[in-house]
Amino acid sequence: MKLGEKIGIIQQFLESHQFADNGIAYSMLRDCGDEFRPWQPEDLEGKSLRQFKFKGGREQDRIVSGADWLNNENSTYFSGSCLFAQVRCYEATRNPSALEECKRALRSLKGISALPPERSFGWLCKPFGMMVTTESSPDQNLAAVSGMRAYLPHADDADRDWIISMICAIAGYWHRIDYQLDFGHIFWDMRKSPGHMRIMQVINQVAFELEGDSHYSEVAAGLAAEYGEISSGESSQFDLMQRLNPAIFSNWTTTSEAASAGLLFVLHCGRLLIDLAPENRKTLLAAMERALLHGLIGFDESTHMHRYYQQVRKDADGLHWRPLPEDFDEPIRTGVPFFEASRDLFYLDPTSRFPAAYSIYLTCGGDPNSHYEGIWKTIMGELDFSRLHWFIAGNEIDLSRDYLFSGITSELSNYLVAYWLGKSQGLC
Repeated sequence: MKLGEKIGIIQQFLESHQFADNGIAYSMLRDCGDEFRPWQPEDLEGKSLRQFKFKGGREQDRIVSGADWLNNENSTYFSGSCLFAQVRCYEATRNPSALEECKRALRSLKGISALPPERSFGWLCKPFGMMVTTESSPDQNLAAVSGMRAYLPHADDADRDWIISMICAIAGYWHRIDYQLDFGHIFWDMRKSPGHMRIMQVINQVAFELEGDSHYSEVAAGLAAEYGEISSGESSQFDLMQRLNPAIFSNWTTTSEAASAGLLFVLHCGRLLIDLAPENRKTLLAAMERALLHGLIGFDESTHMHRYYQQVRKDADGLHWRPLPEDFDEPIRTGVPFFEASRDLFYLDPTSRFPAAYSIYLTCGGDPNSHYEGIWKTIMGELDFSRLHWFIAGNEIDLSRDYLFSGITSELSNYLVAYWLGKSQGLC
């Protein structure tokens, strides 16, 4: 099957299954073998699950079910990334149906934004169970801002006004709460996380571009002064880990999903910053190149998928990685019980992110890289139904965790971004 046909099937899947009747996007649907549908509590009876509470709209604690978590954790992220993908499709094809899909993705963001009280406009949460929660993250909001800003040139007046007000409200809301969140089950002081604070810096810069209020530029400048800016010396999650602990990779250190944690965030931040200040293109492209390099840590050359776990060590030549040794007996402590089981767990989210990131890099003026292009073509060429899932097991895993392999990844849109931007760069 040709790549364009595969992309068409993914697009049709999104249109047919991904959005609930209320307009809000699901994060991850369940593959039942003969149908795709939202998760139900009975699907997860007896399973090893993330357990936590969140504070509801009336400050009442509520247990989040496994179904709530899988259905909606990344609804905001998905809506924004889907909007970005549909914009790129429309710009490549000028097909009116793509513009309608842009509007559908934006409606999902509007639906999520309407869950909290009006005084909290600007709060895009993780809407577990389609309800307002106190949980969110800068990366969820970056995806939304990136998609909304890309859509602005094609939006009607009403949507344009809403987008500008929403992006500014996002910047203002997070500043007002001093970048601290009480999830109900954990308190997160984001000011201790330079990578996340840099995302907030970019969002404030976009708000200043759209609104012209110097408050946003002053906040952005303050964040840049305190946390530094994305650079060729510090752009990936591995760089940030070394900033907090310079000796962390002096010997083989076990990591999980670190390669995926910052790749698209850096590429989207860099893309937005290049648009806002083209004179910084060279510096930002160098940061993107470093993020791409580190985005391949954990990428298994035999399976062409990322391992969830790997060991990383630094020497004079940079960072190196290896799979967990066969005699590995150190307990894997992720804090999430259902991930502490399998040495060979393949994680498809970062695999989907790499071709999208490389396509974004090229459209920003980055130099073509034959190695990265080969990986782009391999990942996209081998794209099949199994690789649209969240995880794939490389060895036996107990039944309490088997649901990990029934979820369709919340990052399907990455393949659409990779394809439509890749076409413009001659990759396909």
